[in-house]
Amino acid sequence: LYYMETNLDTDKYEIKDSYPMALKRLYNMEAKMNKDEDIAEWYTSKIDCYVAKSYARKLSPQEASVKNSRTWYLPHFVVTNMNKENKRRLVFDAAACVEGESFNSRLMKGPSKYQPKSLLSILFRFRQRKIGVCADIREMFHRVRIREEDQTAQRFLWRNGQCDRPPDEYVMQVMIFGSVSSPCSAQFVKNLN
Repeated sequence: LYYMETNLDTDKYEIKDSYPMALKRLYNMEAKMNKDEDIAEWYTSKIDCYVAKSYARKLSPQEASVKNSRTWYLPHFVVTNMNKENKRRLVFDAAACVEGESFNSRLMKGPSKYQPKSLLSILFRFRQRKIGVCADIREMFHRVRIREEDQTAQRFLWRNGQCDRPPDEYVMQVMIFGSVSSPCSAQFVKNLN
């Protein structure tokens, strides 16, 4: 992750406490899950899948107690795309603000290297050779790991439907969908490889 901090002296950089905001949003998501069993089942399996694939990791109480100027708690929610057979996606809200500051406001967006081609130029290229190939990278953002020292900026709260206890703290170990730097960084990593 690339941080845009105007003050490089981290002792003087005032970090906002994003934990209460993330906790409130977790309560809202749990209320929604209590009303819709299908969403609750999907959500739980998605978080479990993230942990199984090492995209996310549950922090020990000792790890969770360590906070620094990069620590940020991301609220999360589910988005359903009606145009794609009700396909669901877990989104981390990097634009959620605490006193005017968000996770995204601490990141550099990066240049837009994606240059969309016209449909006509794409069709002409398919005529250059005998075989035309197109591809998609599944879970592209999740294929890019975040440096360990930067992972604390991607913490989130989860308690697996057990509302009678404090939430566990998790950290995303990969790029998230919803961060302003993810498209540029993913494009860079793809081109590098």
